[in-house]
Amino acid sequence: MSARPVVELAGVCYEYDGERVLDDVTLTIEEGDFLGIIGPNGAGKTTLLKVMLGLLRPSCGTVRLFGTDVSRFQEWWRIGYLPQGTAFDPRFPATVEEVVASGRVSRQGVGRLFTQADREAVEHVLELLGLLDERNRRIGHLSLGQQQRVLIARALVNHPDLIVLDEPLVGVDAPSQEQFYRLLHRLNREQGTTLVLVTHDVGVIASEVAKLACLNRQLIYHGCPEDFLESEALAKVYRPGVRIVSHTH
Repeated sequence: MSARPVVELAGVCYEYDGERVLDDVTLTIEEGDFLGIIGPNGAGKTTLLKVMLGLLRPSCGTVRLFGTDVSRFQEWWRIGYLPQGTAFDPRFPATVEEVVASGRVSRQGVGRLFTQADREAVEHVLELLGLLDERNRRIGHLSLGQQQRVLIARALVNHPDLIVLDEPLVGVDAPSQEQFYRLLHRLNREQGTTLVLVTHDVGVIASEVAKLACLNRQLIYHGCPEDFLESEALAKVYRPGVRIVSHTH
């Protein structure tokens, strides 16, 4: 039996100030996929994620989440999203625990009291990300790498079916990166969580993701990472003579 589609993009375009940022993108992400999205700067990767999640409306084409048109989708707690480049001012008043707990609002609704299940979910994800000792600190007082781990915890707190991560490891030290990838693999392989990861690090695809989408306004490639590394698409998107060196974190 084939896996069920989690995200379906069909003929999607997006224009900004008259310029086409995405052009006729058709892509299906199936249940249990670990998809890496790569491409040069300005390729439309972040725009693609925002269209995928209903944050931007495409100028043409359709988007479906879990079989439902994105405009009618309501079960947002099923999706964990970590946007790119989030940083907090030191004066921001929320603690680590409060920021992570805010991720439960999509499941419980605004204005409802937190339950014991909410508190247990927050406790679990703080422990998972090694943040228990930081729980009462203001998030703005943490390093950028620590702040990123807090936001990752917030994206995980609902045990989502789909996790979308846009450059999640910017400012994160190497040991934390290694721990993070171990966590992603555990979520994907043991719990069947569908993962979508945008990264500028082309080398990551050689050792981490199961499927690859290469974007440069259009979808240039979608399939096995190893096949991409040996294909003409690599030179087409980046430059002739480029080669990928696999590395650990």
